[in-house]
Amino acid sequence: MRKRQFLTVALLAVARHASAQAPKRLTLAEAEQIALRNHPRIGSANLAAQASKAAVTEARSVLYPFLAGNFTTVGAEHNATLSAGTI
Repeated sequence: MRKRQFLTVALLAVARHASAQAPKRLTLAEAEQIALRNHPRIGSANLAAQASKAAVTEARSVLYPFLAGNFTTVGAEHNATLSAGTI
């Protein structure tokens, strides 16, 4: 059993080493773009801007027409006392 565990660990280590890729080299400009894209304050500011746009859309929604409706059907077996409604 101990040999089997050793063999499993060895195979996993070899497979992991074989599947490893060479690290990608970044230029300074690429690193700056990635840092700006993933910065928490920039992401927070982007979400705040989206929320303010949504508030404007919400305030203007009273200017647009609104339509609502409900549709219901009823089905029953012939000579049955019970029926069921569906949407």
